[in-house]
Amino acid sequence: MTLPTRVVACVLLACSCAVHAADCDPDFPVTGIHAVQGSGPTSPLIGSIVTIEGVVVGDFQDGAGLNGDLNGFAVQEQRREADGDPATSEGVFVFDGFAPAVDVVVGDQVCVTGAVQEFFGETQVNASVAGAGVAVVASGRPLPPPRRVRLPAPGFIYNDDGQAVGDLERYEGERVRMAGNLWVSNLANLDRFGELLLSSNGRLVAFTQANMPDAAGFAAWNEMAAQRSLYLDDGFSASWPDPIPYPPPALGLSNGVRAGDVVRRLIGVVTYRRGDGADGNQAYRLMPTVEPRFRPANRRPLTPPRVRGDVKVASFNLEFFLNGDGGDPASFPLGGGQTTFTEYLRQRAKLISTIAEMDADIVGLVELENDYLAGPASAIQDLVNGLNSALGAGTYEYLDPADGFGTSPLMVGLIYKPATVTPVGPLVWLFSDAFANPNGNIFKLNRPALTQTFDTAIGAFTVSVNHFKAKGCSPAPTGLDIDQGDGQACFNDTRAKGGAELVDWFANDPTSTNAHLGYYDPDVLIIGDLNAHPAEDPIAAITAGWDGVPGTSDDWTDLLSVRDYSFVFQGRASRLDYAIASPSLAGQVRRAAVWHINADEPGAFGYSEDNPAPAALYAVDPYRSSDHDAILIGLDGH
Repeated sequence: MTLPTRVVACVLLACSCAVHAADCDPDFPVTGIHAVQGSGPTSPLIGSIVTIEGVVVGDFQDGAGLNGDLNGFAVQEQRREADGDPATSEGVFVFDGFAPAVDVVVGDQVCVTGAVQEFFGETQVNASVAGAGVAVVASGRPLPPPRRVRLPAPGFIYNDDGQAVGDLERYEGERVRMAGNLWVSNLANLDRFGELLLSSNGRLVAFTQANMPDAAGFAAWNEMAAQRSLYLDDGFSASWPDPIPYPPPALGLSNGVRAGDVVRRLIGVVTYRRGDGADGNQAYRLMPTVEPRFRPANRRPLTPPRVRGDVKVASFNLEFFLNGDGGDPASFPLGGGQTTFTEYLRQRAKLISTIAEMDADIVGLVELENDYLAGPASAIQDLVNGLNSALGAGTYEYLDPADGFGTSPLMVGLIYKPATVTPVGPLVWLFSDAFANPNGNIFKLNRPALTQTFDTAIGAFTVSVNHFKAKGCSPAPTGLDIDQGDGQACFNDTRAKGGAELVDWFANDPTSTNAHLGYYDPDVLIIGDLNAHPAEDPIAAITAGWDGVPGTSDDWTDLLSVRDYSFVFQGRASRLDYAIASPSLAGQVRRAAVWHINADEPGAFGYSEDNPAPAALYAVDPYRSSDHDAILIGLDGH
């Protein structure tokens, strides 16, 4: 179609034409924005050329947007033109390309002619097609009052990836104000997309953190979580922003944000898109037009939790610590170029800082490089060297199994303070098929349960550090290891059978305490990453004890509670890391606690150099030294 002369002139001259909105396009009737949006998930006018009129409520134009850069702007119907139907949105996104001819600002009254499209699920008017255009007909117009939105959303939809998303279609393209407080639930893409996942009624928690596995319950839980959730985006489509926008004015070492913090004063435009082009979660997002306010509600712990006791044990997942050939720069990069030498040094410094500050007598390490056979060049020796350099010669030693443990790149480890505890008897491990590969996979899945008895100030007890198979579905699971849809994910059966086998193993005195102590010592502490949430089958298999029956005298004790978490995955807080005591040892435990230094922190504070996080965000401290929080346990004598 051909635009009216006055509109064409405005497009070409980028001027503000003084014409009345009602006749901004006399040759083509103005279509209400609510008619463009419709009351369903897609526009009833897809493919049509329409002219809309309204007020700019969000300026996201390429190169000149005051609210971001999404190659367009948001237009909303003036209040008197609204249809009064709460199921239809009065706003729409106008795409005007990478070099817009007309620079609009918030408060401009505009006439837009363009093609109605659904762009990956979001209704938009494309003003960059042939014959389309934008005209500013007045400036400084009052904005329509923001529509008040309260989560949970009234329903949910499934996006193109099959994920449940809270249904905010009725607000798409509109200026809104989010009612009440929203909590930060996920920071995983703060550095990549400038986004935070927010949720109503507190942060999101994994279903089986406190609920028994159940397919129907898990599905309902995910749907409700979707309805409670909304992305706070930064209004930009580019990846890896520098500076990182949240919390305002920018993320910094002295201006951080943590999962569990509260965000208020959320006013902006609702969009439906991914984090960046084809990447990121497809979901409804708020592109703010007013600076949001952040309130710390989950403050960073400045010191490790005080667990007291005469002996202290720690468990820490290192997030795959690799040191190449003994830290030789020539052996880097590792992992197909993903780990550089400087990244290794950054990770090493953070890990040493964390372990040193915990000051534990015994430390179980998870996701350590499986290179014990490298001896002095091994990753665990490298860590011990760093700790002793920081704390004094001989402060820590490590236990060496002198075994290669197959081809897995991951292994567990035990380090200890020889001045306070003494290994008694042999270092042993459970790595039988019944434990590590009960369902006959092509290779063993649960890592060796590295186990040692120690003589300590409170007497002897045994520590076993473990790392069960992860919840991911690789290699392809079979039989009961297939995801049952009940919240336990893949390989749950392998983890559960491994847990039962581990407990049974301890009934047979695997560390030969009878021979080395002169009596059988049943005091055992299982630590490590069991890759299961507290209400799942593997934990039940361990805590049920040797008879496999819960509620009997041989039950083992999970020393933490369902309120304790150590990991955040897909915005859900959960616990994968454990301290589980045998019946005879449980009474000697003063306290077990999680040191929340990692799971709640933005990845931008970490050591990774894979992506261009601002260099100023790195510090040699415990924060984001890993993706798992550390566990500390304090024990006293009888």
